[in-house]
Amino acid sequence: MAADTYIELKQEKAAAAAIAQKLGYLPLALDQAGAYIHVQGYPFIRYLKEFEKNIHIRYFLGGEWKVGKHNKSISASWELSFEAIQKQNPKSAELLLVCGFLDNNEISEELLQRGMKLPKNGIYYITPVR
Repeated sequence: MAADTYIELKQEKAAAAAIAQKLGYLPLALDQAGAYIHVQGYPFIRYLKEFEKNIHIRYFLGGEWKVGKHNKSISASWELSFEAIQKQNPKSAELLLVCGFLDNNEISEELLQRGMKLPKNGIYYITPVR
């Protein structure tokens, strides 16, 4: 193993540990962050840098937002994912905002397909940002 590769692996491991710590080791927050990292194809170091520079994340995790620790970590990891969706597909972001006001039992797949004018089995994928 080359020295550079060893150093990169060590840095990635440290970044992964830092992400887990910043998210409070909460399974849902870690799952959201992991999904974002996977879809975007980011190394842990890049995700950590984005996480740390995002002003909304600092606000969520700071003392100004008065909710439990669990909600803060989950909201912080969700914020990064939502911002990526807003950049890639603003209409999808609008749909997510609308769905946030609906009871999840009341959101039918058929309703979404009609609204998006998709074929019955049509699926669109958002391509990762590289």
